[in-house]
Amino acid sequence: MSNITWKPLDDGYTEHIGIFNESQISFMDVLTVCNLNQLNSVPNFMGRLLDLALSNTSLELLPSSHPLVPEDSHHRSICITLSLPALNLLIDNKKKIYLYKEGR
Repeated sequence: MSNITWKPLDDGYTEHIGIFNESQISFMDVLTVCNLNQLNSVPNFMGRLLDLALSNTSLELLPSSHPLVPEDSHHRSICITLSLPALNLLIDNKKKIYLYKEGR
């Protein structure tokens, strides 16, 4: 999908530019069906996005200040922070049911 150009928007999302062939159209259709947005707007020195960050919720994506490996201008390290809501765990309501006819 290297021919698809992603333009950063003010709201943190990106929009695609340059859909030319059937595989790119199919890729964009899958993103739409799965409700996924491309959220990476950290370019390399050529202004290209090398990594796609696909999510159906907002996330914070910034250049990494502490990369795990030495980075070069072609391949910048990114740091992704995903905030998830707290989970409400199900309460286990155990009840004892007596089966008098079966002797239990």
